[in-house]
Amino acid sequence: MRYFDRNLMSAPTVLSSAPFENARRQLLEYVHDPDERRQRQRRAPYDPRLLTNPEIKEALAKNFGFLCAYCETDMRGFEFFDVEHHRPKASAAQHKGQTQHLYYVWLAYEWDNLLPICRTCNNAKRNKFYVAGERGAIGASVQELREQERALLLDPCFSDIAQHLGFDLTGMARPKSEDGKATIETLALNRKPLVEQRCNQLAGAINMLSTDKVPACSTTGFPNGWSSWVFAQADGGAIPHAGATTLAILEVATRVMPQITDLRVFLDLWGKLPGDVKGRFQAAFNGEDYAPQPPLVSVAPKASKTAQGPPRFKVNELPSAERPIASVRIENFKALSSIALSLPTLVETPDLVPCMLLLGENATGKSSVLEAIALALLGTGETRALDKLVEPDKIGPEDFVHRPNAGNWNVIASAPLMVDVQFTGVEATASLRGIHGQADFEGSITPSKIVLGYGPRRYFPNVITRRFRAAAHRVRSLFDPMSTITNPIGWLRKLEERDSVKFDAAVRALRIVLMLGDEALIQTEGGHIMVDSPQGRIPLTKMSVGYKSVIAMAIDIMRELFVYYDNLENAHAVVLVDEIETHLHPRWKMRIVGLLREAFPRVQFILTTHDPLCLRGMYQGEVFVLRRDDADNAIETLSELPNVEGMRADQILTSEFFGLGSTDPTTDAKVERYQFLTGKAGRNDDEEAERLRLADEIEGQMMVGSTIEQQTQAEAARRADLDAPIILTQVRDGDRKRMVKDALAKLMAE
Repeated sequence: MRYFDRNLMSAPTVLSSAPFENARRQLLEYVHDPDERRQRQRRAPYDPRLLTNPEIKEALAKNFGFLCAYCETDMRGFEFFDVEHHRPKASAAQHKGQTQHLYYVWLAYEWDNLLPICRTCNNAKRNKFYVAGERGAIGASVQELREQERALLLDPCFSDIAQHLGFDLTGMARPKSEDGKATIETLALNRKPLVEQRCNQLAGAINMLSTDKVPACSTTGFPNGWSSWVFAQADGGAIPHAGATTLAILEVATRVMPQITDLRVFLDLWGKLPGDVKGRFQAAFNGEDYAPQPPLVSVAPKASKTAQGPPRFKVNELPSAERPIASVRIENFKALSSIALSLPTLVETPDLVPCMLLLGENATGKSSVLEAIALALLGTGETRALDKLVEPDKIGPEDFVHRPNAGNWNVIASAPLMVDVQFTGVEATASLRGIHGQADFEGSITPSKIVLGYGPRRYFPNVITRRFRAAAHRVRSLFDPMSTITNPIGWLRKLEERDSVKFDAAVRALRIVLMLGDEALIQTEGGHIMVDSPQGRIPLTKMSVGYKSVIAMAIDIMRELFVYYDNLENAHAVVLVDEIETHLHPRWKMRIVGLLREAFPRVQFILTTHDPLCLRGMYQGEVFVLRRDDADNAIETLSELPNVEGMRADQILTSEFFGLGSTDPTTDAKVERYQFLTGKAGRNDDEEAERLRLADEIEGQMMVGSTIEQQTQAEAARRADLDAPIILTQVRDGDRKRMVKDALAKLMAE
């Protein structure tokens, strides 16, 4: 970590443009809303897309030397470069995890609060911003907050880094103060790859000194002390981990010569030192008579047993609790012989984790993928518990190992069943293994993440029933079609009485899922949870089946997340849902995926569907199509799929995602026959009569063309008694690639 002089940085002009001024005005109106209840039940009107403006990103990158403002990682050409906030854009968290909803919403678009941050630091920091004492005033500027608050997270544009952080010769960060300790823990500054990078950079600097090559340095702009100068390129450009390397060198050098005040003084002195003094420095750099303090290591507490059941794991005890799934590989699992699914690392909309939507006809293994992921994430201990929950059905290798011969159930794959789930940024995987004849699975022992699973029947009983918290219970309905969701209304009603902060957080998410306007309120009345909107007042229990199924699932997700988090904007989990479209009206189908992702932005949803409308809300690389290969009947994934973003519903349905030539197979067959007869030379009388009959039927049944322009042209040609081309809305699966290839070949030939 190093100091960056904000006084030398000019804010991009776009931050003063009308869209940003309007966005700031909306945020200030929100934080100063006199209707406190309405304010608590709404999320801030923050639009993350504004900060994707390339002018902002370019300005931050250049002003910070293309380095992460926190860990000094080189981000040139690095796709994980986020324009983010020092003080969080909402729901700032304190030491014990409690969050304050309004902090620091009003600073979301302020230049002094924006930093270039690598994705790893950003994932570690999230909404954490600890202060000693009270937070500053609502609406205060960054400068005012610096005066009003005792922030524990070091600000690279304000703090004297050297007073709070030290670095030893191994590259480990050491705290010199409470602020330093909080910064190391908040940003995970002692993560292994980062420590190794610092160590290598430090070794390079020491090697230059040992060969009497004096490295270059440049001023940071800090007034004085160790934070004022850092190692630099010969032209003064920034180099990775220069701040950490500088502090480590000075830490050792001042043991030999205490009068060294900063890096420039040391380097100016180095060329003038006699050999014996340089030898003392070199001995110190080699670690002689210098014993670095051991790093502070936070020891995670053991899972605590409760009277209600098995141990409850805390977030920091789940190895990949806040790391999204990056890829899944499944072999010899039920209908799946071998498939691999890789998710994009980033999606277009900031603040969202990549999700996955699986398409395919019945019996192509969509549900099997959900089951495989669920079992791998649960760990073998919970899979054994799940086996007992679904009796007489079995959860074990015996019933899950692949049977390659669809015509003979007794033929069993000899190779082992394998599921590997890889997470972003780490080599470790959640794994599942098994061979036919084994009683239990092998693999990861404990849960890797918070995981919830929901089958296609998402009902809840009218009576209040007990909700079990063990991990196996949270995925039961994927494996047990008769399993129901616990009635959510009683829990939500009691939550308002017990914990108003969490109740408001739940309402903020629920109003997104229900597409409620700003004026709507959700409140308790007469034992009911009422939705009060300009359209009327209605209890949640009286809504349609589709609404209730989504409400039940959404609230059930909230109940689980609130065990680990006190807000939903920063809560991580994997949620598996089979047939997400069940019971939904077409208008809601088009919104449901996007709404769930907006309500739970850090939750990774893995979904299946048969409905093209549910592809709305997915991004490039997040949709996977499973199909059976005609040659060997094996299930495979289609590649080179079109970009689903921006496609109309009919285009989605007639694209490779669903493999239809049109949305009406009967009419499609007539069109194909008509085109064949029209192009046939020497038609006989019967064929000509059939062609004319088909033309009349098609004209009466089919809207020609898939756009208004095409339909207008076809209608004009018909009225003029011209031969109108019959335009199929799309082509069958695979034909588009061949047609594009042929067209390219013709263009190249010309």
